[in-house]
Amino acid sequence: MSALQAIISTLILWVLSGLANIEVPEALSYWQPDRPHQALSDCVEGLPERQLLQAAAPMQTSRKTLGPLLRVAVWNSYKLEQPGWQQELAELTAQRDLLLLQEVVARAELAPILGERPSFLLQAFTYNQLAAGVMTSAVVSPSAVCGMRTAEPWIGVPKSLLANRYPLHDGQSLLVVNLHGINFVWELEAYQQQLNLLAALVKQHSGPVIVAGDFNSWRQKRIDRIGQTLKPLQLRAVRPMPDRRTRIFGFAIDQLWLRGFEVEQAASYVSESSDHNGLLVELRLKQVPSAH
Repeated sequence: MSALQAIISTLILWVLSGLANIEVPEALSYWQPDRPHQALSDCVEGLPERQLLQAAAPMQTSRKTLGPLLRVAVWNSYKLEQPGWQQELAELTAQRDLLLLQEVVARAELAPILGERPSFLLQAFTYNQLAAGVMTSAVVSPSAVCGMRTAEPWIGVPKSLLANRYPLHDGQSLLVVNLHGINFVWELEAYQQQLNLLAALVKQHSGPVIVAGDFNSWRQKRIDRIGQTLKPLQLRAVRPMPDRRTRIFGFAIDQLWLRGFEVEQAASYVSESSDHNGLLVELRLKQVPSAH
């Protein structure tokens, strides 16, 4: 066993010690502030048209569409356990049109911070009896939402993927995929399976795309697999400047990939309340050539 594999084994043992606080529900569901859990469609058959509107009435917002400018934040919030998370999340909520968050736990303090923003947390599992998983929050309501869970091969706890479709100001629709990547395994089979699910969603969408999250891309072969999967779909990676993204073994583990946008600004900042630093970008929607 290599030194790197020994480190991974040690991390797995550490994770196993905390599994007593985790339960995995059978049904796929999502959580919204001040609302009961709602059944969520699986993404295997693609992103369902207007599935969300059938499951629950969307929140009323003053804005109906996104663009042409879009301010985005990507942040693994470390289960909202560390001091200062409320202030950090409140600042992101006030300053960003779209939030892609990982390791979110549905704590009582969360709903007042999100306010009237339509926000959806895919319940991958429960942590201390609270829904936990990835959350996507925007200033407009999505037209459709679906989710997937992929179990960690060694520990069984799911990682999750949440896909939302949003209306854009020019009549197109935006696909947003929020991913928390498989982590505690050296082999690449399970990791690639999760990437394949992501790719299948993107292939079904012809418009602009944002794919982001904690990819747990702590190994060159993982970085390679991400590029091999997403580049053929005309997605490109965004590298922030300055690049303060959290690194493991020298590799940035939080990723942002785009299609159909120009990057006006991309930066990362040091988080005081998480073990992941945040990623902030400002995007401009590319104009669609008019037909003649």
